[in-house]
Amino acid sequence: NDCEARFILVENAEKLDEVLGRMGDLPNAEAVVMMGPIPDGYDDKDDIYGMDELYAKGRAFLQEHPDALDERIAQIEAEDLASFVYTSGTTGDPKGVMLTHHNFASNVRAVEEVLPLAGQVHLGFLPLCHSFARIADQFVPYSFGSTVCFAESIDKLTENMQEVHPTVMSSVPRLYEKMHSRILEGVQEGSPLKQKIFHWALGVGSEVAHLKAEGEEVPAGLKMKMSIAHALVFKKLDDLTGGRLQFFVSGGAALSKEIQEFFASAGIWIMQGYGMTETSPVISANSPENFRFGSVGKTVPGVDVRLDEDNWHTEGEGEIQVQGPNVTQGYYKLPDKTDELFTEDGWLRTGDVGRIDEDGFLYITDRVKQIFKTAYGKYIVPNKLEAKLKAQNHIAQVVIIGESKKYVSALLAPDFERLEKWANENGVAFQDHEDLVENQEVKDLIWSQVEEVNQELARYEQLKRVELLPRELTVEEGELTPTLKVKMRVVEERWADKIDALYD
Repeated sequence: NDCEARFILVENAEKLDEVLGRMGDLPNAEAVVMMGPIPDGYDDKDDIYGMDELYAKGRAFLQEHPDALDERIAQIEAEDLASFVYTSGTTGDPKGVMLTHHNFASNVRAVEEVLPLAGQVHLGFLPLCHSFARIADQFVPYSFGSTVCFAESIDKLTENMQEVHPTVMSSVPRLYEKMHSRILEGVQEGSPLKQKIFHWALGVGSEVAHLKAEGEEVPAGLKMKMSIAHALVFKKLDDLTGGRLQFFVSGGAALSKEIQEFFASAGIWIMQGYGMTETSPVISANSPENFRFGSVGKTVPGVDVRLDEDNWHTEGEGEIQVQGPNVTQGYYKLPDKTDELFTEDGWLRTGDVGRIDEDGFLYITDRVKQIFKTAYGKYIVPNKLEAKLKAQNHIAQVVIIGESKKYVSALLAPDFERLEKWANENGVAFQDHEDLVENQEVKDLIWSQVEEVNQELARYEQLKRVELLPRELTVEEGELTPTLKVKMRVVEERWADKIDALYD
């Protein structure tokens, strides 16, 4: 209703029934289009089209009006609206971001100047309703002659990589976190000798990666060591990703520096970028020629960034603000929200906090709305705490709590696959996940890993209590966005009893 859609495309009979049952609530909708043939029993309805029928209507129309398509294309202006892309709604209701043909086209050209994406084989699995997936798995590869393969599911991703042998793959950080966790788990299951060889290889790879990142020559002796490390250890990872991967691209959320360094040490580079729906989406990105661990790269051509340091509490940091041809006109039918999006002199407020180093690399330190104060007036940066906790062996997801509270705490979703294995190996009996997270030995295990993190934190940042969730947060339950960001409002409502227990 918000975008006043006239036609609704559905993929199966179940979705068809769901939409037909709500047609009375959709005043603008004229018809429903099935992605395949119309199911039996719906043939008599005149507001349903099968795809074959739609194609036939199109062919008939073009026979009568052979110039219609060219005429319509000729009428399109660069600043005409091309698409609404809805925000994920992590901080409120989703908003329809208005993006023009010029917004998208300028960003496609800018990205191609930074990353060598022409003629590649892309493997994608992110939803195309998300602007990162549109640019990475649709607009850029289609514009520059690449092949795009779509993964069947995240569970079949490894199998699909070995089937299509991608040269480039884009993902949100959660995929790389899972891969990192599984690799380390496999290492821990190996013999002491295999573990020693792995860590030696990782050390060699780390030296090579940091030299390359700084643009320095790798000495011949180190190159030879890296060849041995690859043959003994890293070739298996190459095979796992299909054997032809040139680099991964990461976006949609913060990727930890540690995971980026880990994969680079194995010879697999993750080009972390930064953007938002409102900027079509890419603002900056690392590239093979310009790379810095922990950064989101340099701004792409045509895009300007500045920091609003006057309204921030940490020296050298400030809210990131953007100007460029990729910046949206605003939110559809939301003039007040559009006004809030821009500064008085026309720069887009990203809501992200960052710093820029002396070489022009941008670093994201947190979000304006996510940083909070405790009851004692201390600023807490949730992203930093979350990254450190997720690096622990048995912790998969983290939600930091503590705004206006006397101390910081967290909801933790364990990595249940690894936790079940640990429980079985240590004689901990359980019937289900609920049973598992209530077990005192499990609580002690997780708390020991929290304590490891606490040792690295200032006293006011340290977690005083945690609550374990009986399952991971999911997109299906509405707790995560399609790019796996936490929807705090939903989590706070759904797990209110657990949050209350943290301060009981």
